[in-house]
Amino acid sequence: MKRILMTLTALMAACSAPTQHVTPSPREMSPVQRAIMTYNNPSSSSAELYGDFQTLNYFASQGDEEAQRFLKQESLTYDPALDEQNSLNQRLKKRCVEKDADACYYLYTIYLDGQFGLSDHPRAISYAERAEELGSIEATRSLGYDYLTGHGVQKDTVRALNYLKKASDAGDETAKGTLQAVEELKAKYGPGIEENLIAPDFPHEGTKEGSPFIFPSREPFQTP
Repeated sequence: MKRILMTLTALMAACSAPTQHVTPSPREMSPVQRAIMTYNNPSSSSAELYGDFQTLNYFASQGDEEAQRFLKQESLTYDPALDEQNSLNQRLKKRCVEKDADACYYLYTIYLDGQFGLSDHPRAISYAERAEELGSIEATRSLGYDYLTGHGVQKDTVRALNYLKKASDAGDETAKGTLQAVEELKAKYGPGIEENLIAPDFPHEGTKEGSPFIFPSREPFQTP
């Protein structure tokens, strides 16, 4: 009888115990769930935050309802009126003030490309310059390319080549490839051709791997 009572007591205790929800391990999670988990982690790097947003944005565009809900919840939508509620922008801005070079660089990308409907080229360039000051080689190379091609900023060839050389000297292969492409164009078309470079909207035949797409904007050299 005593054994029966002990068994019943144990069963009653088990039934009254609160249900424990077991969090699945990252390996068991879907890509969306992993991205949300990392995004919600205060210690995630700026690169991780931006990468998580890209992942969630992709799956949301494919119809994933969980990703869509999260983007809406965090105001990560194409609506410039929600800039102050946009959790990614606000976290990156805070980190940029705290001298996080990557955060400043991703803000440059957001405002230059018009993500979230936030196209603001002067603000973008200011963030890139801040990132460059903080040691971002990506920002140094990007500024060189922007000033070289007039992408979001007034063309300034001297400044552009200085930025590209600095990035190239730091080991950036894309900057090195861009400088090589400029020299090849100068050899083919003559000095001064670098003043007439623009950024095409799409890759073209003959583009070198590791080099941005650049070509002269004046006729007869409109296309390579």
